[in-house]
Amino acid sequence: MQKHNLNVLIEYDDQRFNPSVLMSEPGFRMVFLSMRARQLIPEHTSKAMATVQVIVGHVTLFAGSFPNELYAGEIICIESGMPHRIEAIEDSALLVLSTGGTGTSMENSEELDLYQVPKPQLFPLVTYRFSSGCRKFGWKE
Repeated sequence: MQKHNLNVLIEYDDQRFNPSVLMSEPGFRMVFLSMRARQLIPEHTSKAMATVQVIVGHVTLFAGSFPNELYAGEIICIESGMPHRIEAIEDSALLVLSTGGTGTSMENSEELDLYQVPKPQLFPLVTYRFSSGCRKFGWKE
């Protein structure tokens, strides 16, 4: 059993959004994200269904045809394979749950085309994906 106090996990980084993997098991992943206003999580997809809950703040989630404004206490589900990105309107903290998917084998890792990522988003995306992959396979960062 694991217990976390989300209020004490909020740590803002002025340079990039701050992900923290709380749990990572085959078929279940819980990530806590702290974002300063105007920070972005670049467009990406997930092989699993994801739910995003805003703990503190206000974000815009772009998925599908229309942007979705999310405020503290609101939650949204994103279908697997749907491209999406998030922009923080104000300092925010999010709890992201990823369920289902295909497990943790290297065969199922997602390939990034870094040539398509704008330069300001490149470092945060690579850092996030690398730290997620390290934790996923039990490696130290």
